[in-house]
Amino acid sequence: MFRYKIQPIFLFGVPSDANGGELNESPRLWRAQTAFPSVSGQEEPLVESILHELESRGWAPSDLFQVQLALEEGVANAIEHGNKRDPDKLVRIEVELDDSKILVKIQDEGEGFPHWALPDPTDESNLDKPSGRGVYLIRNLMTKVWFNEKGSCIYMEKNPSPSETWCATEIGDDSDACAGK
Repeated sequence: MFRYKIQPIFLFGVPSDANGGELNESPRLWRAQTAFPSVSGQEEPLVESILHELESRGWAPSDLFQVQLALEEGVANAIEHGNKRDPDKLVRIEVELDDSKILVKIQDEGEGFPHWALPDPTDESNLDKPSGRGVYLIRNLMTKVWFNEKGSCIYMEKNPSPSETWCATEIGDDSDACAGK
């Protein structure tokens, strides 16, 4: 059964108050954690909540897509490669986000893997292999990616893309309303 809730937690070593906000810090901090059996699709409600929260903060659609894909790849790797699709093993996700970044921790109960020695999936000898692209994608979609030493936990961080300033002027308007843009 999917266990999802927003609650006070210690995430990435930062204490939170009873309302889920970081103590003595920004009230715009949002946190969530969940654990679920290694069955595909269990993460979807949490991913939707994360995307909704990022969208409400004005993150660009391209950033939302990148976060969604990185989350889906991370969870898929934890289920398939980490926990070997064993429904008795859990995948744990912890999320912390504010206006400037999202931090995600995805942990499985597997033995880990040598994340430092992954082959390059863009190398010609690896192009026809059916797997091996998930971590490559995550590393290219997120701002920072790192693993615990064992390789059973991935940490992902993403900062939103710089906002684009759109400038619209009326047709025939000779003023330079977009000066400096």
